[in-house]
Amino acid sequence: MQPHQNPQDYQHAGQGQQTVVREASTYMTDPEAQKFCEIFAEGIDSGLGYARILNFLERKGVRGDVVRKLRTALLEEGMELSAAFARFGLLDPAARKLTLVAERQGTLPQMFRGQIPIYRNRHERKKHLLNGLFEPMFMSYLAFFVMVPFVLNIKEVYDHDGGLLSGFLSVALAPMIIGLFFVFGALLAGYGWLSLPVDSNMRDAAGQMWMRIPGVSRPGRLYATALFCRYFASSVSGGLNIYDSIYLAAEASNDPRLMDHIDLVHDALDKGYSLQDALSYMKALPDDALDYIGLGEETGRLGELIDKCAKYYETASVEAFDKQLKVTIYILRFLIIIVVFLAAVLGLMSSMGEEFRRAFDEASMLAALPVFIWLHATIKRGWRR
Repeated sequence: MQPHQNPQDYQHAGQGQQTVVREASTYMTDPEAQKFCEIFAEGIDSGLGYARILNFLERKGVRGDVVRKLRTALLEEGMELSAAFARFGLLDPAARKLTLVAERQGTLPQMFRGQIPIYRNRHERKKHLLNGLFEPMFMSYLAFFVMVPFVLNIKEVYDHDGGLLSGFLSVALAPMIIGLFFVFGALLAGYGWLSLPVDSNMRDAAGQMWMRIPGVSRPGRLYATALFCRYFASSVSGGLNIYDSIYLAAEASNDPRLMDHIDLVHDALDKGYSLQDALSYMKALPDDALDYIGLGEETGRLGELIDKCAKYYETASVEAFDKQLKVTIYILRFLIIIVVFLAAVLGLMSSMGEEFRRAFDEASMLAALPVFIWLHATIKRGWRR
């Protein structure tokens, strides 16, 4: 086992011992990063030079500024690929570190192929969430900006001189227009979130806060485990030592619960613990993931089995996300129905006056009577026991 190095050593890449100065952070969305990695993986695996790969990038619609920066760095200045990535902030920090390691070990095609599903899955998850929230957003618009103004002013609508339609428009048209701004704002926010760059500190910070919330963050935690396994497998396969592979994988997972115990894992490895036992100090890693790692360590198929573990947790994350999304949609539907019902009651009470309020109170008492009888019987049975 190689002695571990300072993880910061992998934040810089360059020729010889020179440190690369970061000049810019290149804006790349998940689909752009996915296409970028696909072309580089196929090009390098086919033995193409950087000049031809850059031509392919240009023809496949990769942004001109990205191609231009790379052409200057790789062809004119003769920089290494990892140095160019570090200089212009291409991809995300974990991918840039892996590029440096893979370049030294001659495993760049495998590294790029390992990044493809990460960017693809993240984008698909975002699209799935936005598609799932479209229905609640549309229902919210109809409920809060159409139905609620109507039922709160139902008497004015029916008493309007211009007829029912004119009365409806007189009370609901202004809220409907305001609601359209709400819808457009929500769509714009969704598009902005879908188009966040792969190297986004704001998204990473929000993800870390979300990951500490129990219950609702379960799909995210499962996906963080999948990311940990993917990056750990890529690091080990690329020749990075175990210590720094663990650090890089934990950092790339964006799960603060994993990063919290890095020192304990390193200390356990220093004491001669097995990899499985050392990683057990990461309380956030599930037992199944530890079993995969232990089996891989015993059989010498560590990279293969960790990659298999990553696929398993990606599937589990999607299933948990689907269930959570369905529950969220049902809760939103219920809340919308309750709000419209209460607004209708308030509207009728204000329009029909004291007579309606008296009838509503009597109906409420009659409806509550069976509930009181049931509660009394339940308490009485419990007292007897």
